Amino acid sequence: MKGIASVEIVEEDKTYSWEEIESSEAFKKLIDQSEKDFEEGRYVEHSKELLDAVFRKSSFEN
Repeated sequence: MKGIASVEIVEEDKTYSWEEIESSEAFKKLIDQSEKDFEEGRYVEHSKELLDAVFRKSSFEN
């Protein structure tokens, strides 16, 4: 994914790097299903306010 510099997930004393996650079969299946859902019109559009809240952007920024 573009722009991600570092991600680690810890599960039951095992740490997974972004490289491990991105190259996993489960991640590939998730991305494939997400692309298929989008192509078939199964998605939800979110408001700018919601996206700004998720990514902690101030509503005063341009």
